[in-house]
Amino acid sequence: MGFMLRAWLYDKNSNHLRSLESNEILSCAPHGASEPQSETNGFVRTRSQCRAGELLWIDVTNPQDADYQLLVSRFGLHETVVEDLMNYEGRPKLHDYGDYLYIIIHALEIEGSGRDMKIYLHEIDCLLGGDYVVTLHETPLKPFEDLHQRWERRPALMEGGATYLLYEIMDEVLDEYFPALETID
Repeated sequence: MGFMLRAWLYDKNSNHLRSLESNEILSCAPHGASEPQSETNGFVRTRSQCRAGELLWIDVTNPQDADYQLLVSRFGLHETVVEDLMNYEGRPKLHDYGDYLYIIIHALEIEGSGRDMKIYLHEIDCLLGGDYVVTLHETPLKPFEDLHQRWERRPALMEGGATYLLYEIMDEVLDEYFPALETID
């Protein structure tokens, strides 16, 4: 299975979305000391990880050691989070690490039907900060492809910030539950 790290930086001021190469992820950090974000985004204690008016989304499929190292360098992740990111967790989870939330959700995939039906549960690890979202998953997932395409067509959808982006991700993943439930039923 191949691996892929994709990143997008949205600039609310210019309504511009651009893809980032992995070597650009470290350079898009704010210059100088970062200030706490305002209360409007719900993360009073978080520090900016982007310049004012920017939103960063990093989506990693089949993460490798280099991807984890990049995330640690870019966001200063707690070692417990890195361990959790590298290991499968069978249930949803939410942890508050002060500057970011660590969330685990699961996508469903159904293959076949009747007695030959197989149900797969795909873990999605999410890191949510005041101005960024990081998602990691082992396989390509249809809800992510749909959201990537929608965001690229209409970047202004992300004006709602990181919490809205996470909402959109979760909504896309949960929308896939309904056909799966109908198949099971």
